[in-house]
Amino acid sequence: MIKKIISNILNFLINITLFNINLIIILFNILKIYTADILIFQNKRIGFGNIFTSIDLARKIFEKKRILFINFYDPSRFHNKKIFDFLGEKKVVLYTSIKFRKFRFGEYDHFIKKEKENFFQSILIRIIKFFNKNRSSSFN
Repeated sequence: MIKKIISNILNFLINITLFNINLIIILFNILKIYTADILIFQNKRIGFGNIFTSIDLARKIFEKKRILFINFYDPSRFHNKKIFDFLGEKKVVLYTSIKFRKFRFGEYDHFIKKEKENFFQSILIRIIKFFNKNRSSSFN
């Protein structure tokens, strides 16, 4: 019981810290966010290769548009945040969790079956949409 309480407190503190770091990242990338025609939020993962597939699909569907990928990076899921650089796409990488040995803290990926909403991620998405002034289309 004490371990669970300590874990919840630690998880909350890490969430608050990551949220503040992500706000700074958003502010540094505000011009990218404001000028994007298409925002693609990559915060829900369903299967293998969906980051690569979404980049490829978006480039084909929105050929003449300025696309910005907002990636919610979860290091515990072995995601590759360098794929955007490899494919030459604009991106903003936000950090949602940390992994220390076998422990994960923060808001990490949940399977759709659980349908658990990531509270801090949803706030960050609203902030990004606000800075974009609803000028663009956004996709999840």
